[in-house]
Amino acid sequence: MKKIFFAFALGILIFSSCSQDRLDIPQKGVIALGDFYQTDEDAQMALVAAYDGVATNYVKPLYNDNIIYSLWNYPGDDMYAAGNNKTDNIAQNELNAFLYPTNNQMITVGYQAFFQAIYTANLVIDNFKDCTTPIQKKAVAEAKVLRALSYLQLAIGWGTPPIVDHVLSATEKPANAESQAAVLDFIIKDCQEALPVIDERQSTSDKNGAVKVTKGLANMIMAKAMVWKGDFAGALSALADIINSKKYALVPSEELEMQFHVPGNGSPEKIFELNLVYDSSVTGYSGHSVANMPWLWNWRSDVMTIPNGVGTQMHNNGWGECNPTEKFANALIENDGLDSYRRKAWLKTFDEVLYEMPYSTDGENPVMGKTTFKEQDPKRGIFRASGLYGHCGYFM
Repeated sequence: MKKIFFAFALGILIFSSCSQDRLDIPQKGVIALGDFYQTDEDAQMALVAAYDGVATNYVKPLYNDNIIYSLWNYPGDDMYAAGNNKTDNIAQNELNAFLYPTNNQMITVGYQAFFQAIYTANLVIDNFKDCTTPIQKKAVAEAKVLRALSYLQLAIGWGTPPIVDHVLSATEKPANAESQAAVLDFIIKDCQEALPVIDERQSTSDKNGAVKVTKGLANMIMAKAMVWKGDFAGALSALADIINSKKYALVPSEELEMQFHVPGNGSPEKIFELNLVYDSSVTGYSGHSVANMPWLWNWRSDVMTIPNGVGTQMHNNGWGECNPTEKFANALIENDGLDSYRRKAWLKTFDEVLYEMPYSTDGENPVMGKTTFKEQDPKRGIFRASGLYGHCGYFM
């Protein structure tokens, strides 16, 4: 019995003699909250997260479609949300028909995404509000403009969203704003406070100045908020600051069609665009480093052969969710003419799709124009007997 007791006591001694410090092993790959939001580098890292929060609304959607483009383009008579048939693309087609049911995912996820972006901006603003260094002050100012950008969408779409000017605690439940004007005033105030601190684009050729918050962006957001508020004199003043800065300019007409292709990145017309770098290690739907837009708004590849030859600007796949209405196409042609740069940049006739765009069957040196071969080529054009759904004959 004594031997058993001795062994038991020895076991207790062994286990109790371990140092607690040996058990408190720091977690690898993380930074404790109390150790972050301290340095200039921390401020810049937090600001990157705020930019990423805004990107959720444009190129990294929480939902299938692009939130900004869909919410503000589908409710109108310029385009069809279309898709494959009437049972496809339901949330977008509801917007297209001016229907706003409570279970529409585009509306729900859009609202959530704007507040997600506001949260990432508030993290910067809250944690560096007492900052002293120029880098930290500029990070706070840029975050305020990013917050204003998200609130502008909320004010336009929802009118009186809660004004959340700080990171909420778990128990806070903010109420809706008292009026749309109050939200617009909040947006204007954020931009006005940021303007003296943020950078200005250096010139019309400054591509880096088009992918970050600048005075031009702050003035643009402020001007639009003022328009919605009815302060047209204030909006004119803010817009005049952009024009008079000489940092922006319209591109020549012959460059118009490249505006939203890679050659148009950071063009003189761009006030703000998001710059994403492809990373093959980023996986998962919500972590996509490319947007769904090439698929969503490209022509349907399961119904027609998309121009796929040398020099094509087309993506190799598409779901056909962006088709111009005949009313819009005819109005543009009547105003601009069939040979205008704008018409050729934004709208293609079916003949242009067939004969003026490159296909793999054209070989390495495609010649544009109608030929007997192209007219008889089975590897171009629409091949489904029922044709394209929600399509008037013009391609956008």
